[in-house]
Amino acid sequence: MTQGEQKALLEKSEQWNESASIAPSSASETKEFGNTRRPGALSMRSRTVSVESKVDSINPRVQNDLDGLTESSEYRQLRSAQTETRDRLLAWTDAQQAALQTQHHTLKGELKAKHEVCMEELVEHHIVATSEAEDKQVKAEADMREIHSQEKRDNATALKHMEAYCAGRYSTGEPHKRTVTEQDCAERDKTRRNRDQMDARHGSAINVLRGEQGRRMKLRFQRQEKEVQDLDRAQRKAELELERACGQAAHDLDDTVADKRQRLRSRWELETAILAKKIEKEPGAVV
Repeated sequence: MTQGEQKALLEKSEQWNESASIAPSSASETKEFGNTRRPGALSMRSRTVSVESKVDSINPRVQNDLDGLTESSEYRQLRSAQTETRDRLLAWTDAQQAALQTQHHTLKGELKAKHEVCMEELVEHHIVATSEAEDKQVKAEADMREIHSQEKRDNATALKHMEAYCAGRYSTGEPHKRTVTEQDCAERDKTRRNRDQMDARHGSAINVLRGEQGRRMKLRFQRQEKEVQDLDRAQRKAELELERACGQAAHDLDDTVADKRQRLRSRWELETAILAKKIEKEPGAVV
């Protein structure tokens, strides 16, 4: 093409870029092109509000060219092919979006199930650990009481022998004929005091043991609660990461569809401009 023809083609392309979107088409073209989920996404027909409002704003000479072009069988064939291409892209877009939604739903369900299992296992572990700790505490108290009982028996036995010895007899009742010293009497009195104070001392030891056990159990519950909170926090983080990844995939699909629409729109505009130039050169064409 000469420079003059190229300039004329560009001018004609600009005119057709404006007018092609309001050309008569089949009923199937009422469906928006590139209907994506992202807010603000443009459709092939979003450049015009309606055929009637757009016709009123078109230059009369451009409208004459449009009327002449739309009467051409070649134009109708071109528009039919373009409609088929548009419908294929719409079907592909819908299929991709449906696949993304299905994948998102599946991944979300799997993640939720995994989180529930992890939480159940952690709670079960806490229950078992707490039960074992309580059993150990019960055993520790039982062992201490047994020690106290043995101490009482030992004290009673020792006191029996000491009292008999200080009384000048053996535990069998026979006299030992030995001199009872003040030290012997002091040891007897000491054993008596130990007997008299033993119940209070044993009770105090049991209370100390229970207090220590309660403190350890409280710390255990705090650790367990923190473990649950940490797991719950990690699960929420994983859910947010999944939503972010799925959102990014949807955003990438929108960009891909937008790029395909733009490429297709540019090709259609060029095809229409070339057809307009061809018809313009035909004998009897309206100029």
